[in-house]
Amino acid sequence: MPGTLDELVNLPEVSFIDNITIDELLESFIADFNDMNSQLEGKATVLSQTSPFRLLINATTSILYQILVKVDATGKRNTIKYSYSEFLDMLASFKKCVRKEAQKAYCTERFYLDESKEFAITIPQGTRVTQGSIFFETTEAAEIAAGDTYVDVTVYCTEPGENGNNIYAGEISTLVDPIPYIAKVDNQTATSGGSDKESDDSLADRTFMAPSTYSVAGSVDSYEANAKAFSEDVIDVKVDTPSAGTVDIRILLSGGEIPDTNVISKMQDYLSADDKRPLTDNVIVAAPDQVEYSIDVKYWIRKSDSNKAVKIQQDVETAVENFVTWQKSKIGRDITDSELIKLIMAAGAKRCVITSPAYKVIEDNQIAKLTTKNVVYGGLEND
Repeated sequence: MPGTLDELVNLPEVSFIDNITIDELLESFIADFNDMNSQLEGKATVLSQTSPFRLLINATTSILYQILVKVDATGKRNTIKYSYSEFLDMLASFKKCVRKEAQKAYCTERFYLDESKEFAITIPQGTRVTQGSIFFETTEAAEIAAGDTYVDVTVYCTEPGENGNNIYAGEISTLVDPIPYIAKVDNQTATSGGSDKESDDSLADRTFMAPSTYSVAGSVDSYEANAKAFSEDVIDVKVDTPSAGTVDIRILLSGGEIPDTNVISKMQDYLSADDKRPLTDNVIVAAPDQVEYSIDVKYWIRKSDSNKAVKIQQDVETAVENFVTWQKSKIGRDITDSELIKLIMAAGAKRCVITSPAYKVIEDNQIAKLTTKNVVYGGLEND
């Protein structure tokens, strides 16, 4: 099934003013003026370049064309292909789609005691922890029970957005608000779940897919639309039925990130709700299986391009990074060496030799994972 945004982009171009140009509008005005003036004069007349009427017609044409442009833009804003910002919000509301607000990243934070106590230790609501620049806080009080030495608490980033994501386990180890008897803190899971305010592309995608959510008959479109409705952070979904009554759903997060157990668990609960699935479906949510690959490439630059060789080398490095991002941004995307060659050549290289990766078919429940990268500049060569 092609991507929803691809389907939107491929919809026909429309014009609410029949694609008229300002030159065509001006010609129409002048022709009408000549016809009417000829009737008044009783003979054929032609508007001269120096006529004051031409200046008036030019000015009027300019104003009217600006009005036509606004008419065209207004009409297009009422279609999902062209709509944007608050206009898209209103259009989406007809399908009961509301733009998602920014969400806060979260993780599991552990609060430790040096030794167990005979009484409970309270972790107050609003207790902050940090890895140095990004702060997280508890949203409810917790306790280390008498006889225990630690407690795990869910903490949320103090600011919504993607910036709070991908802080690895063990990095949030500074307690900002001291608590008696607490010896140390650290996060047991990587941070995830943070997202910026939903983009126009994402909202348009969900609006286009919204009719699929009206049914709980278990269609692929329905599961995909509901999975994307769960979080803007979900950029790709693959739905399969490996056996009767079993629905296998693989999800991928923005930036090609693999979802952690927290995200998978929340998605599992969300898609297992009675209003999201047939009662006979057993929904299993999982991360895509990762297929490892490496990049080992050598490239050369033309001697005639020696004056911009440094820039080309930088562009080649960027091209390789773009390939890595492209490769990991869709579940089931084959490892395609020809795409890497295309990007390197477009960056200005004369030729390149790809030792790895080789072309490899990726299954629908898999995604490519880069392990090592080695990009070597071979020098200048004759054209």
